[in-house]
Amino acid sequence: MAAKVLDQDSKLDLLLKKMEDVDRKQEASEKRREQSEEKSRADFLALKVAVESRFPEVEKRVDLLQESVLDLQEQVDKLQSLVKSFPAASGDGKLNSSSFSPTTPKDHSVSLSGILAGSARISGNVPPMCCPQFDGDNPQMWKSNCEEYFEIYGVHPRNWVRVAGLNFSGNAAFWLQSMRPKLVGVTWQEFTNQVCLRFTKDRKEVLIRQWFHIAQDSSVSEYVEKFDGIMHQLLAYSSSLPLNYFVTKFVEGLKPAIRSGVLMQKPQDLDSACSLALLQEEILEGSCSARSIVAPSGKTIS
Repeated sequence: MAAKVLDQDSKLDLLLKKMEDVDRKQEASEKRREQSEEKSRADFLALKVAVESRFPEVEKRVDLLQESVLDLQEQVDKLQSLVKSFPAASGDGKLNSSSFSPTTPKDHSVSLSGILAGSARISGNVPPMCCPQFDGDNPQMWKSNCEEYFEIYGVHPRNWVRVAGLNFSGNAAFWLQSMRPKLVGVTWQEFTNQVCLRFTKDRKEVLIRQWFHIAQDSSVSEYVEKFDGIMHQLLAYSSSLPLNYFVTKFVEGLKPAIRSGVLMQKPQDLDSACSLALLQEEILEGSCSARSIVAPSGKTIS
């Protein structure tokens, strides 16, 4: 009897151990399943991020493709209209002379090569010109000139950055060379923003320093030329300064002898102040010449 009980106990212990092994295996399997699900979710999220990061580039390329298609369609339409404008052939294969009647003139001034090159936008005879050069000075003017050039010669917008970059020189060329890896695929607006951000700050600081120290150290005409150049460059950065500010700044920079005469006239605009300064300089020079004339008695005539 005791042997049977011991045998049953051993079997029960063995059964319990097997159940524990099964539970451990189930737990391990469940853990592996959870780890696999977490890894799958992480891989899916990484794939989603990678795909979404490509969306802007894909959309940009789609936009460029649409522009190219529209440009090609426009060129095809122009070619078709040009072909239709040629005189039709008669049944025997010869051109119909009635098509050349002086009462129905045809305009064949646009060539096929001009249409294919996109130069049909040019009106009239435009002489050949080089793309505006940029050496780091006045980036706003350079940007405006480039856009005018591209519009006149029908350069496609996707080529604006490359064409403009070929015409950088000096420090601007060195800067562009160092920035090329960061400028791959940028639009014209993004490119010009980078150029203006880099070269506007330094140039503006130089102009402000020159503006603070500007004063007449030679003739009035030379002072006017220097003052006018710095003023218009500053206005390119900010056009909110009032007119009387420039008038006051101009008068304060004149030599004392000339400034006193101009202040007495109270000029209301810059042109009047310049004219008064030139007139005052002429009067002072005339006075000096008169005092330098020596009378026959040896005395100076005042």
